[in-house]
Amino acid sequence: MPYTKSAARSRASAKYNKKNYEFMSLTFNKGQKDLVKIAAERSGVSAGAYVREALYRRMEEEFPELEIRKLDSVSQEEE
Repeated sequence: MPYTKSAARSRASAKYNKKNYEFMSLTFNKGQKDLVKIAAERSGVSAGAYVREALYRRMEEEFPELEIRKLDSVSQEEE
């Protein structure tokens, strides 16, 4: 029997996500999204984790005083 998520579980997940995360939409040129997915898969991480890591590396390089790694320690542990 396939697993189905209950309405209560969906509400709890949405509440947790709203409390703990911020969301950002990204736009890619046609075909670029697939390249990100392929690179992420080859690296053994999700596409979101791959993009975040790339952003954090650049931000650390350009703005080391921001201490980016401390801000995302929870997200990295979950993936």
